[in-house]
Amino acid sequence: MYRKQIVFVLFVLSVPCLIFMGGQARAQTVLKLVTDPPDIKKISLGAGQKEVKIKVLTDRQNGKFSWNIEGPGGFSGDTAGSEVTYSLPEGMERESAQVTVTATMTDTRGETSVGQTVFTLLNPLPSGSIRIITDVLNTDVYINDTLEGTAQPGEPLTAEAVPVGDTFVRVKAQGYPAKSKSVLVESGQVSEVGFELNPQAERIEKLLKEGDMFFGQRQFAAPEKNNAFERYKEILTINPENIYALKKIREIVGLCKQENASVGDDHDKAIKFYQQCIPVIHYALNTLGDRALEEDFREMETFLKQSEANTVKPAEDMLKEGDALFDQVYFTTPAGKNAFEIYKTVLATDPENQHARQKIREMGKRYEIWGNTAYKKNAYRKAGFYYRKYLLIASYLSQSLSDPSLESSPVTGEIQKRLKELKAIAQSVENLLKEADSLFAQAQFVLPKEKNAFDVYKEVLKTDPGSRRAWGKIREMLKYFGVMGNDAYDRKNYKESKTLYGNYLLIAQYMADNKSAYPANETEFWEIQNRFGKLENLIIAEQLEPFTQKLSQELEVYEKLRAEEKQGADVSIQMIPMMKTIIGDLKEIESLYEQLPIKDAVILQKIDRVRETRENMEKEIAGQTDNPSSKQ
Repeated sequence: MYRKQIVFVLFVLSVPCLIFMGGQARAQTVLKLVTDPPDIKKISLGAGQKEVKIKVLTDRQNGKFSWNIEGPGGFSGDTAGSEVTYSLPEGMERESAQVTVTATMTDTRGETSVGQTVFTLLNPLPSGSIRIITDVLNTDVYINDTLEGTAQPGEPLTAEAVPVGDTFVRVKAQGYPAKSKSVLVESGQVSEVGFELNPQAERIEKLLKEGDMFFGQRQFAAPEKNNAFERYKEILTINPENIYALKKIREIVGLCKQENASVGDDHDKAIKFYQQCIPVIHYALNTLGDRALEEDFREMETFLKQSEANTVKPAEDMLKEGDALFDQVYFTTPAGKNAFEIYKTVLATDPENQHARQKIREMGKRYEIWGNTAYKKNAYRKAGFYYRKYLLIASYLSQSLSDPSLESSPVTGEIQKRLKELKAIAQSVENLLKEADSLFAQAQFVLPKEKNAFDVYKEVLKTDPGSRRAWGKIREMLKYFGVMGNDAYDRKNYKESKTLYGNYLLIAQYMADNKSAYPANETEFWEIQNRFGKLENLIIAEQLEPFTQKLSQELEVYEKLRAEEKQGADVSIQMIPMMKTIIGDLKEIESLYEQLPIKDAVILQKIDRVRETRENMEKEIAGQTDNPSSKQ
């Protein structure tokens, strides 16, 4: 089975060779070889191409040529001239093979020049297709990290001629985390892979169908759970920018306003209508920001409150309602529908109702316990919330019911003391948040080391582990480093990418260690982790190139000095410094090769060649130093 392989592109040490004869290094001139087709690097077998013509470009006359080939295939025709024809093999067992063609020219003075050209043969592999399905508009599709195209909901992208075997497919769309999958491609088959960038897409589709069904049945805002408004509202909870749901809610608002104008003096009809429409109007007013509805909302709310005030429920029914809310832990919220308010209503007409009194005292004790638990866990924000609720109930019992059982308790004094402490802590946290936000605004995310946004947000979280503001900003930093790292990687700026990915992984690890409520996307994390592991090889490959170019130029100078020396000139003053410079560069190249995390047989062979050349040149320098008259 074909398996995807990671290929690290390493720069070949293509410089003039040094031949050591009689204790001295003699430079060979590099021959320039050209190919037809020109600048060929890769050849796919079975693609129609049968041969490659290779020619030596030289102005020397009467040279004798010899040719050598390493790898599959062979020469056809004459190989004694300055041009040969390389014939491709009919087939290979391996997926790829490197072919090295070497030309050697000897002129009439007996001096030799050498040139090489290297290309890769690729075996024709069976292929198939991949159909990529997405649920988000303008989804970019990458096949093995190469952009293939864009997919749309209902318009899959089909990638053709994909080699059989495991293939890495990655998708990303603006505003959504990237996702990737490994797909098995089979010869001549179409493999289908789907991506849910919006995991709630199926849920949204179901809600839309139900909402439209209720809308068509004129169940706009009633009954309580099965109505169009509830469905469209849930859609906007999942995706606040869903245009269709926004449009339908505004239509329901329009219908409410239209109905409001027609209720007239029918009191019962108005109550029923207002109870249905107030949640819709309230949602449009506060969530959608439709301030023009304020007057309608106030009118409806006032009417209902007056109606409720004129309707007195039996105390027994109210206690049952209060107990039901108590069991659901709706103690003091939501406003207008909570146990505390109902019990207070009962006690307003029956101050000695022991059931209502006892339930209110139980609420106070619960808030005390919850506050203490949060305080011990350093969840100071929650602790302060619960403690204030405790004091609210203690104050009501004391002032309205002459019940000092909570207010006079030593617990109350301790809670008041802790609230003062929490106020100071909250101020300290707020100061840290302002400092961190300022550093964030200046893009000082993780640098400078002595003061940066990430470190200050971490200080905030030590005191307030649940701070949404701090976690939200840390999440933004994570997203920034991921996006910018991917961009740098795609631009082949590997050093920049390594720094950005390193920062991403640093933040992602912190979030994992501290069980963040906003964890890093797992697929994105492993993709970046995988890329990060490749970067060292890619960076070293970039560092090798300027050294090999520099070394090539130095060896040309070295060769000219040797030529001058042969004609009787004394070049020793220039020669030894030049050789030392060459040795220094060879050491740098050798060191870079040694730093490669992955070394195959080819790399090990290159290391040996560089080392051998360096050691021979060092011996030559040592020989000249020990025997300065050796040239005479």
